[in-house]
Amino acid sequence: MPKCKIIEGFGPIAGAEGFIVGTCPGAPAIYLVLLGDNLRYIHEDNLILLETNKDSTNMTIDGKSLLKNETECYNCGCNLREVCPGYNKSENEMLVKYTKVHENAKTPKRAYPTDAGMDFFYCGDDQIRIDLGCSAVIPTGIKMEVPEGYMLEIKNKSGIASKNNLITGACVVDTGYSGEIFVNLHNVGLVSRLIEPGDKIAQGVFVKIAESISLVESDSIYNNEPTDRGDGALGSTGDR
Repeated sequence: MPKCKIIEGFGPIAGAEGFIVGTCPGAPAIYLVLLGDNLRYIHEDNLILLETNKDSTNMTIDGKSLLKNETECYNCGCNLREVCPGYNKSENEMLVKYTKVHENAKTPKRAYPTDAGMDFFYCGDDQIRIDLGCSAVIPTGIKMEVPEGYMLEIKNKSGIASKNNLITGACVVDTGYSGEIFVNLHNVGLVSRLIEPGDKIAQGVFVKIAESISLVESDSIYNNEPTDRGDGALGSTGDR
């Protein structure tokens, strides 16, 4: 791998030596540099090449994913961090504003990028006890600006529902709601449950909605024609 040195004046790692192990997708002037156990994207103007060899790799890594949690810009020209000038998100990425209203509030997050829901957490200072057959309204310490054309649906976490028998109610957060998001948890089990500060309590899923809906009163629906479903409800399709 080509050996390099970070030139003086580059943030907290000025003078550090490392190895160039790849380049940034779509930005050949940005190099992926291994500094000890850390990977950094660094503009070529901030590098001094010390030596090369034939074993260098052309590995490519998604720089935005690598640096998505970084909160400081080092003015290296990479614009891969959200705080960097010129940072561009994916065209398909929906920007959602949120604010914390409690000092213990945790940022909602997806465990994996492909998850439909993002986890919400209890932000209080003390345990909350939910007795069998009872419910509690749990604060998250989060206010969120739900984008127009969407609702935020608060849904069960599979582990919490299956292991602790805690399920959600009052599920919809509409566009325009500016208050704190609370989660209504019901204990449908046979024993009391404790919610600890910082615990995951539910997940939120953005659901696209039809905005232009007009209800028209009519003497019939489906033109009085029979449908395959008919008026069957409440388990009419059977258990198996």
